[in-house]
Amino acid sequence: MITFIREIVGVSYLMKGFTPALLSFLLVCNLNGESMTLKLKSGDHLGNCTYLEDANSYVYPNGKKKRKALFLCNCGDEFTSVIQDVKSGNTTSCGCYHKERVGNMSRKHELKKHKLYGIWANIKKRCYNESDPAYKNYGGRGITVCDEWRNDFKAFYDYVMALENAMQPGLTVDRMRNNEGYKPENLRWATRHIQATNQRIRKDNKSGFKGVSYSKANKGNKWLASIRVNGERKSLGHYHTIQESLNVRNQYIIDNSLTNYEIQPMI
Repeated sequence: MITFIREIVGVSYLMKGFTPALLSFLLVCNLNGESMTLKLKSGDHLGNCTYLEDANSYVYPNGKKKRKALFLCNCGDEFTSVIQDVKSGNTTSCGCYHKERVGNMSRKHELKKHKLYGIWANIKKRCYNESDPAYKNYGGRGITVCDEWRNDFKAFYDYVMALENAMQPGLTVDRMRNNEGYKPENLRWATRHIQATNQRIRKDNKSGFKGVSYSKANKGNKWLASIRVNGERKSLGHYHTIQESLNVRNQYIIDNSLTNYEIQPMI
């Protein structure tokens, strides 16, 4: 019977999950044509819609009629539609599905205009685009974006916007542990000043300590102590040994209550 119905009614109806009873109904309709009036029972399911009762037919200018009915949508709303449109699948809901789909597309489009979208896109570029100038400091040393966020801006947006002080003036997204990637529990909103204190030691640093660098200009006192505060680099003087430079820098941090800076251990 199903094979016979498939040949006459069409495979598309079977693909929509119609019941054998409904398929039989469709078969009769196809065999007898539109002129034959067949009654649906209240409660019969047509796809995602439930038939309730017949409504006034739609009349074309040439006098031809199309049967209409009152249906119950899966969302709970009632609506009127041409029965044939519901049977064929051209009408699948009261319109709620289309509204939801359009709404989702609109929200997705609007999010692309958000400041965070550009931040997210740039994060991915420096982590995965080898042509990006910043790649060597990110993707080139193993910094990645977690699977949850890499291809889903909305997931990244929801997490970052739920963090403390999100989008406050003067704050940007920062990784708390500099050698780890962009992932949950490793992001925060921080000032440029705090981010500067979180930078790793440069590869060309010969001392092994932040803020202590080798200076060729001073042969006797060749180790320069320095610190960057609020975006400005401050020189703390040249010293004969790494130990002396490190001591001066640590003491400067203590004396000026720079609590966001690390007190580096002595040699």
